[in-house]
Amino acid sequence: MVDGQADADPARDLAEIERRLEAGEWILVSELARLFGVHHTTAHRWVAKKKLIRSRPTSPAGGTTPLLCHPDDVKALLKKHRGED
Repeated sequence: MVDGQADADPARDLAEIERRLEAGEWILVSELARLFGVHHTTAHRWVAKKKLIRSRPTSPAGGTTPLLCHPDDVKALLKKHRGED
């Protein structure tokens, strides 16, 4: 369970997130956490540093709306994490 949501098929969910990244779609911080197998607060820390992953709010108002992560940054970090760099 991640962010209060049960995964019916975690492998398919991860494949879908990676497919969206390859298509250039921004992903949620909770999806970033799933990809790396870390707690969502760890992923939020990575995004807060802004050195690892660029982000933007899901709505222009900002505030407490969920953040989206830049696909190029996520792909680069994932590649490094997997030792493909």
